[in-house]
Amino acid sequence: MTTYMIFGLNSANLAEARVCVESALGVGMELHESDFRCGEYYRFGSVNSEHFILQRNFDHEEGEWTRGEFSDFAMLLYVNDTPRGAQIESVLMSTARLLATQDL
Repeated sequence: MTTYMIFGLNSANLAEARVCVESALGVGMELHESDFRCGEYYRFGSVNSEHFILQRNFDHEEGEWTRGEFSDFAMLLYVNDTPRGAQIESVLMSTARLLATQDL
């Protein structure tokens, strides 16, 4: 079964959140930029397979939250197209800075 999830992270900045996610998941995320993703964001994998997107939750250009239901969290981690959702959720939720999750 393929799973799509989103996690809220309380990190001071995007680089700190990247280190936390990379350490927890054992991946190396690459820096990208997109207005759709609130400027700079990090990505691991490709859109045709399991991939993760780490971005800010507040869009300063638009003056609004990307995901209002996660407004207590500065960063968002999208886990997309993964067959190992339960495993990823377990690893991420055991990391103190990752405090919320929602299936998409």
